[in-house]
Amino acid sequence: MKNIAVIVKQGKTSWSPTKIAVGLNEYLNSRGYSSELCFSEGDAGVEGFAFGNKVDLAIHKLLFRITGKDGCYSHFSTRKLLREFDRKNVDTIYVTMLHSFFINETMLFNYIKKRGIHVVNIMLDEYAFSGKCHFNFGCAQVEHECVNCPHLGKHPVCLMKSGPHKVFLRKKRNYEGTDMVFVGPEMALNGARRSPLTKDRVLIEADECIDTRRFHPRDTQRLRRELGIPDDKIVCMCIAVYDGVHHERKGVPYYIELARRFENDDRFVFVQVAYVAEYPGGLPKNYIAKGFINDIDLVAEYLSLGDLFIFPSVADTMPNTCIEALACGTPLLCWKVYGNEKMAPPEIATFVTPTDLDEMAAVVDKLEKKSKDTINRCREYAVSRYDNQAYFEKLMKIGEELCK
Repeated sequence: MKNIAVIVKQGKTSWSPTKIAVGLNEYLNSRGYSSELCFSEGDAGVEGFAFGNKVDLAIHKLLFRITGKDGCYSHFSTRKLLREFDRKNVDTIYVTMLHSFFINETMLFNYIKKRGIHVVNIMLDEYAFSGKCHFNFGCAQVEHECVNCPHLGKHPVCLMKSGPHKVFLRKKRNYEGTDMVFVGPEMALNGARRSPLTKDRVLIEADECIDTRRFHPRDTQRLRRELGIPDDKIVCMCIAVYDGVHHERKGVPYYIELARRFENDDRFVFVQVAYVAEYPGGLPKNYIAKGFINDIDLVAEYLSLGDLFIFPSVADTMPNTCIEALACGTPLLCWKVYGNEKMAPPEIATFVTPTDLDEMAAVVDKLEKKSKDTINRCREYAVSRYDNQAYFEKLMKIGEELCK
């Protein structure tokens, strides 16, 4: 292992996969390797090789809607990326996610096999072992090559019923003859063991990670004044996107309706970050909604502000925002769904029946302002389990072992 490429769709500083990819790339370079971050599109502050273009992306997205075949288009963008691999003489690739209309997977894997490149596939969702789905909600069709996909209407939406099965078969051909291992948290590996794509592959468990040096308890007095929240108010915090597209999985409407139940209870204020579309029912009066925040230090302030971090997602592998909340000293309240309940012990995390607002509301009703002891316990647990330097070291060693 000498010349490395780390592939991620977006070079956006607020996106969890980007944080992992950027950190891994920096770590590999610090350890003497020649590594380059490669992304389709990104923020100006993210250094790396941008290979995407808007025309390819738009065509890919349109054709996917019709055919259900993600990873089959973007020829020009992918050709640009492969030329960069030639220039860098890449021998090892770390991929985070290959979905969402930015790369031609068959071109990529044909190149990988032709040149004998080693691949570490980091499963931050379930796309690596599914047809079209990023999260398949435990769907049994994964075991049957995604024939008769029941999730055509779920994000990403497609019209052609045979599309997910054809994508599954294409991935099967792509993976054959590839020197590739799959890495992910327990929840992702459990799904991978069910899929014909990955059940006979090398599967390595590794929790996802965060930068515990950036995410730590912050003084929140300035933010309280800015938001107009008195010191005696109990703050419920949520960072999850509401954009009118991803809301079904992200579950923000549950959080909004939870807040509505406490609209006349003066004890509470509910805060949400990443609110970028109008909610049809309107927001309750005890609700403060903010858009996307790219400033990591400010995100850490918001996470520290919460007395409880409520995460309403109904499907995730290991939600990084929850881990970041723990590192900032804030306990969790989540649905008891795969990916969530393995994150933290009951002393600092509560998991309730999925979509049961009565049960969630009962927890909130008993909530008090968090203590210094709670802050310390959350912080210590996050640092001991989720520190990104240990994670990057493990990924580096996996790559080194693969290349022997």
